[in-house]
Amino acid sequence: MKDNIFVKFKSSLVFESFVAFFFQFSGMGILYLLIIFITKRIGVSEYGEFVIFLLVSKGLSILFTFGLDGFGVNRFIELSINNERSFLFAKKGVELILLIITITSGIVVILYYFNLTVKGIDFSTILYSILYAIPFSIIKFLIQFIRAKKKTGKYSFFEHFFIPFISILIIVFMHFFLGMSISIAEIQIILISVAFLELILVFRIFRKLDIFKEQNEMESVKVIVSNSLPFFVPAILIFASINLNSLFINFQLSKTEVAVYDIAFKITQLLGLPLMALNVVIAPKFSQLYISGKKNELFKLWSKTVVIGTCGFLPFFIIFMIYPELPIKLFINDTVIGEPVLKILLVGQLINVISGSVGMLLQMTSNEKIFLKITFISVVLNILLNITLIPKFGLIGSAYSNLLSFSLINILSIIFMIIINKKWQQS
Repeated sequence: MKDNIFVKFKSSLVFESFVAFFFQFSGMGILYLLIIFITKRIGVSEYGEFVIFLLVSKGLSILFTFGLDGFGVNRFIELSINNERSFLFAKKGVELILLIITITSGIVVILYYFNLTVKGIDFSTILYSILYAIPFSIIKFLIQFIRAKKKTGKYSFFEHFFIPFISILIIVFMHFFLGMSISIAEIQIILISVAFLELILVFRIFRKLDIFKEQNEMESVKVIVSNSLPFFVPAILIFASINLNSLFINFQLSKTEVAVYDIAFKITQLLGLPLMALNVVIAPKFSQLYISGKKNELFKLWSKTVVIGTCGFLPFFIIFMIYPELPIKLFINDTVIGEPVLKILLVGQLINVISGSVGMLLQMTSNEKIFLKITFISVVLNILLNITLIPKFGLIGSAYSNLLSFSLINILSIIFMIIINKKWQQS
C-alpha cells in the first residue's frame, strides 16, 4: 500500500515540480560556489573575464538555436500525440543549428583576420565561447524532446544542473586533491568538455525515448525557420535586457568592474528567488483561468503574487540596504565599489517584486506581443542610458540604467494590464 502511494506521488505533478525546482536552484547554488572559488582563488578581474565568456556563449547559443528550443517543444509534443517519430525533425533542427554555427564562425574568423575586433573581447574568449555554445545549443534543442515527453526531472537535470555540478566536481578534485592551480582558460575547457559529454548523454536518451515506428512527413527547413523565428526575437530581447549592462561595462570600463557589477546583480537575483519560483507555478494557473473565462480571478491571483513575493524579499532588502557589505564580502574583499551598486540594484529588484508576476500575466493572457514591445522599448532605453551614463558615472551609471529600464518594464506592464482588465470588465 505504501509503495503504491509512493508511486502515485512520484508520478504526480507536485513531485515533478519539486524535482524541477531542486535541480534549477541547486544548479544556481553551484554556480555561486564557482563564483566564490574564482574570485577568492584566481582573482576578481579573472572572474570578469569569465562573465564575458558566459555572456558571449549564451548570446551565441541563442543565435545558434534561432528559436528552435521554443518551437521544438511544441513540435515534439505534436509528433508524440500523433505517434510519429521525432528523429527527422530533430535531424533537420540540428542541421540548421550547425549551418548557423558554420556561418557565424566563418564571419568571426574573417572579422578577426582583418583586425575588426570587439573592444574588451579577445579572440580566445570568442573561440572558447563558440566551442561551448556548439554543444550547448544542440542540447537546448534536443532536451525539448525530453520536456515534451513530460520527463520534467530529467529535463531540469540537464537544463540547469548537469554542467555546473560535474564541472565543480572536476575543479574541486583538480585543485584540492591534486593540488593543481586552476586558470580561467582551464575552467572554460572543463565546461566545454562537460557540455560535449552532456550532449552525448542527451542524444542517447533521445534515441531511447523516440520509440515510435511511424515516420512523420518530410520536415521543411523553411517551415521550421518560420515557426522558430517568433521564439528567437523574444529570446534575444530578454537576453539583451538582462546582460547588456555587463557588456557595456566591459566595453567602457574594465574586467574588474564587470565582476563587481555581476556579483551585485547576482545577489539581487538570489533575493528574487521567491518570485522566480512563484512564476514557475503561477504561469499555468494564469493560463487556465484565462482559458476558462475566469478573468475576474486573474487580478486576485496576481495580487497574491505581489504579497508573497514582497514578503519573501522585504526582510533581506532592509538588511542589505543597511549592511550592503555583508553579501558582497562572500565574493570579494574590497566591498566599497560594490556597495552603492548593490543598493541601486536592490531598489530595482524591489520594484520588480512589488509588481508581482505582471509580466507573466500579460504573456499568459494572449498579450505576449504587448510584453514583447515593452521589452523592446526597455532594451532601447537601457542601451541609450548605458552609453550616456557609464562614461560619466561608471558602475553607478550602469546600475541606474538597469534600475530605470527594468522599472519601465514593470510600470508599463501594470498600466497595460489595468487597461486590459477594464476592457474585460466592459465586455
